[in-house]
Amino acid sequence: MQTILMDKDLGAISIQEGFEKFIRFKKMRNLSSETIKYYEHCYEYFKRYFDVSQPCGIITKDTFYDYVEHLQQTRNANEITINTYLRGIRALFYYFMEEDYVQHFRVNLLKEEQKIKETYSTADLERLLKKPNMKKCNFAEYRSWVMINYLLGTGNRIRTAVNLKIQDLDFENGLKANPNIPPDKASCAPVEAMTSPKL
Repeated sequence: MQTILMDKDLGAISIQEGFEKFIRFKKMRNLSSETIKYYEHCYEYFKRYFDVSQPCGIITKDTFYDYVEHLQQTRNANEITINTYLRGIRALFYYFMEEDYVQHFRVNLLKEEQKIKETYSTADLERLLKKPNMKKCNFAEYRSWVMINYLLGTGNRIRTAVNLKIQDLDFENGLKANPNIPPDKASCAPVEAMTSPKL
């Protein structure tokens, strides 16, 4: 664990106390529990590297970039995964800057290599979308077919589909509430006409 000695004049509140204030601030802004867990997860990794009992004032741009190098050397992960850890800590550091716990500096993430994802072929799609034999298929096969059609018809992500409840669906008007959207941004989305009967 890295420890840095500092002058008494620098920030008085500890990094741990600063993080607790950061989480309280994010909860007051009504962020989702998943977002809060994400920040806590990123902070846990940072705690393993840095002594968070030290004052916030010792944090500099070098602190962040030293942590980047630490992740690159210790985590067997690509730039996208490392940036996932870094975004949470960057948000924390920017909060410290806004509260004047640390001096202002700009935080840059790693450059991510864009990879073209392999898409399904027409034959693959036909197999996935083919309705199973209702007399012979088991529940798991039928459920998978319904979910594939739901995702295709709504464009939702898996997490949204997993959290969907019956009351989120309005079959009469062909609408679906989005359960993962924060209350201040709540909205409904249309469900494709061909998808509704399959649900």
